[in-house]
Amino acid sequence: FFFFFFFQAEDGIRDVERSRGLGDVYKRQILGLSFAYAGTAKAEILEALIPLVIDTNYSMEISAMAALCLGVVFIGSCNPDVLNGIMQGMVEREAPSLEHPLARYFALALGLVFLGQQEKIETTLEAVQLIPAPLGKFVGATIVFCAYANTGNVAKVQEMIQNCVEHLDEKDALYQVASVLGIAVIANGEEIGNEMAFRTMTHLLQYGEPAIRRAVPLGLSLLSLSYASITTMDMLTKLTYDPDKEVAQAAIFGLGLIGAGTNNSRMAEVLRQLAGYSHKDNDTLFMVRIAQGLLQMGKGLVTLDPVHSDRFLVSQVGLAGILAAVFAGTNLKNIVFGNYHYLLFYTALAASPRVCMTVRQLLTSSCTSIWSRYQCRQEWG
Repeated sequence: FFFFFFFQAEDGIRDVERSRGLGDVYKRQILGLSFAYAGTAKAEILEALIPLVIDTNYSMEISAMAALCLGVVFIGSCNPDVLNGIMQGMVEREAPSLEHPLARYFALALGLVFLGQQEKIETTLEAVQLIPAPLGKFVGATIVFCAYANTGNVAKVQEMIQNCVEHLDEKDALYQVASVLGIAVIANGEEIGNEMAFRTMTHLLQYGEPAIRRAVPLGLSLLSLSYASITTMDMLTKLTYDPDKEVAQAAIFGLGLIGAGTNNSRMAEVLRQLAGYSHKDNDTLFMVRIAQGLLQMGKGLVTLDPVHSDRFLVSQVGLAGILAAVFAGTNLKNIVFGNYHYLLFYTALAASPRVCMTVRQLLTSSCTSIWSRYQCRQEWG
């Protein structure tokens, strides 16, 4: 299956910007490679992209995109060449360059290489201490929650919650953002853990620092991808009117993620009201349009949820795509509302049909009796 997403802003929402040259072309080519070879661990991709990650003469934008592509292609492989290359790319760069908004994608790239590998991260966690703060702690937290994604590991969830206890300045609180996302990613492996994570998010909203509160809507959306539960929808709808503009924008993005491919009429009405409410704010209106596009994705026949078979199986490539898009939401001002909104296209990696279609060898339709997830026998043809 191939899914194509087109986000078209209305007049006045996005200003036209001139291309900055071949750098833009390289980034789009790298994006295409990650889509085409996701999860294949193809050696040719490593040979082509590892120089872009290691060589500090390349801009942070190109190096970060190349690192993310390697993480998606070699997902869950623990490939030592990829790990060493990404680590070298971070360690050899000067501290000011690591403050770039896209530097966090180096962390995600490392995490994706360790996705689901659990104890295999110990050696790399020690090496991460060489990376200057605050990015170093962010990398460590990201590696941990990726390695234990969807496991429901209580000890690791508690570790993530403990990271959020400290009261830090916004500049030093970057790793707490990763910890909030980590709570959702780890706890999503079981139903009870999902419910407990939701309660934890409400406590973080009430007592957390601003950086933590801005990440909570994204964490809530990870707990309910393409499943517009009333509780989560009401919580995010309330947050869309939060006095903190960044919290409100993240909540709008979260609404798009939980409603993706559902065609939920109640959420559609909420987004229409938000469009009228924020018509004078170009950035917020842009995010509302993206959420509306996600809601109508595939006309209700597509889902973004990478977990299936009653949480028994997880699509690693799908989870990688969701995390890449959610990481863009951790800094909406400089990523989505800046020059890197195309990172939202990573949601295409998670898109899959909600229906089952059976065909014969010549691709003609075939009527087959199957059992649906609701234990109800259905006829598909």
